[in-house]
Amino acid sequence: MLEGAKKILNQFKPTVYLEMNHWCLNVMQRITLPEFRERLLDIFPYVFAIEKDTFLDFNCSKSFHVIAHEHLTKFKYLNLIAGFNHTELLNNLQNLSH
Repeated sequence: MLEGAKKILNQFKPTVYLEMNHWCLNVMQRITLPEFRERLLDIFPYVFAIEKDTFLDFNCSKSFHVIAHEHLTKFKYLNLIAGFNHTELLNNLQNLSH
């Protein structure tokens, strides 16, 4: 995953757009969604899950349960955006509905 690039990510602090796929994580990497969340939040302070023109805070435990349930049962919230600048991420996400 991204652990190998942690030093570079911390140095340059980019915004990263990535896919979450429970099938690939679980079957191919033996990583559960909660473990994936922990690993991602260990690298990025801010992560949001995106579904069409809506988004949920991946950091929030309550939101994560919604994200995980919808992802596992309806294959929603495949797209994640992660980064180091909370304001910049929120500004970009606000443009989804425009």
